[in-house]
Amino acid sequence: MFGRAGASAIGFRPGIIAREPPELLRHSLRIPQRLRAAWKAAVGELRGRPPGLSEVRMTTLPSGVRVVSEDMPFLPPGTAVVGVWIDAAARHDPIGLLGSAHFLEHGNFLGTGSLSADDVAERLDRLGGGKNALTGIDTTNYFVSVTGDGLGHAVALLGDMVLRSRLAEAEINAERRTILDEADKICGGKARGFSIGTWQKIYPEAPLPVVGSADQINAITAKALREFRDRHITADRIAVVAAGNLDHQRLQDLTARHFGGVNPPPGQVSAQRRQPQRGIPVLRAGDWRESDLDAKQISIDLIFPGFPLTHPQRRAAVVLEFILGGGFTSGLYRAMRRKKQISYDYRCGHVSYGDYGYFSVGGFVDPRHGDVFIETIGGQLCDVVAGFGDTALEQAKNSILSNLNFGRFSPYSRYLALGSTTLASGRPVAVEQVETVVRAITVQEVQAAAAEMFGQRPALAAYGPVAGLVDYDRAIASLPLAPAV
Repeated sequence: MFGRAGASAIGFRPGIIAREPPELLRHSLRIPQRLRAAWKAAVGELRGRPPGLSEVRMTTLPSGVRVVSEDMPFLPPGTAVVGVWIDAAARHDPIGLLGSAHFLEHGNFLGTGSLSADDVAERLDRLGGGKNALTGIDTTNYFVSVTGDGLGHAVALLGDMVLRSRLAEAEINAERRTILDEADKICGGKARGFSIGTWQKIYPEAPLPVVGSADQINAITAKALREFRDRHITADRIAVVAAGNLDHQRLQDLTARHFGGVNPPPGQVSAQRRQPQRGIPVLRAGDWRESDLDAKQISIDLIFPGFPLTHPQRRAAVVLEFILGGGFTSGLYRAMRRKKQISYDYRCGHVSYGDYGYFSVGGFVDPRHGDVFIETIGGQLCDVVAGFGDTALEQAKNSILSNLNFGRFSPYSRYLALGSTTLASGRPVAVEQVETVVRAITVQEVQAAAAEMFGQRPALAAYGPVAGLVDYDRAIASLPLAPAV
């Protein structure tokens, strides 16, 4: 809402759920044993639970709205991040009206049946702390951080905004200029060094950009936004989520009171009408270059088909991300920085959405070294497909677990993790579950994920002075591609 459209690809970096500081965190923080024991006992006494136990709960109201909370009793009383997650976003936008979900996000701040836009803004500021809304490809969420007795006021305001916003024609038309400016900034910028236009060529079925194009934004009316809300913002697609020092029963009671007017789940015919109208995005392999002679370096990315959020190989793909480029001992760091010294700014990562994912490897490089850069990436991908040692695997796991451990003390990280996993899998995923999965991943599983992804022909995206860059067929010659069938 405030300056950008958010993304909803949450892996296990933000941290999921904790019961006590694990061994990795204990050693890194070097907390004295007596202090740890006293802290755990105090936390347990606060809630009448065994020392160190952190509670995550989910209940489903008779209406179908889910209520999810994590009690973090080490925070000051009443300190929490609370918000509304909605299983409707850009992938549900009508054909020809891409940007509807994002426009609705803005419209929900423009006043309700009982509050003006100024009233909404004043009440949000009065709650204190952070507040924002994020529209992604799969989900939309609205959140505020609160202290003291702010939880009740926050849930009441969020319910009013999400369910009862006015969406008046005059206010929507006035807001249109702001959204057009936002779209101009996003569409005119470079994502990973190349433009949104290149992403649209690589994934033509994907709802990109989330904000929509200028023509589509101008075609969206207040009536269209109301229809989108009535069709998609239904009880079964809403989760009210909070993480902090709070009581789950109180959150449940507040949700029942302020989300009681939400539309019920639709019948079979209506359910079919609200399904995504686009096909599952499929990566278009090939050569996608943009020339810019004024750029000093070339941005190069090899982009491979990956795994969606609930795919069993997704976790292994994220472990692979850390093995390739996650630290000083990773393959890319050693090859790019220490051996060949050809790229300071390299990158790799796996991104998942509800029905597709991708793995990209690339970075910025001097035009003189572009061919060597691509060849080096190919060599590293071949190495991980061929195999690697237990040491590399354990270092990658430790990096992931460390991110989990530090994220568990942040109510905002917990809020993001609880909401995203609830909508993706139907339940909030506990950190103990994630830790168990990560620790159990084997070298063979990571190799299998690497072979599945890197055995397919990639998209080669390049931006900058690309005239002298090796052609596509020569670029992919060094990759571990599977034999053509």
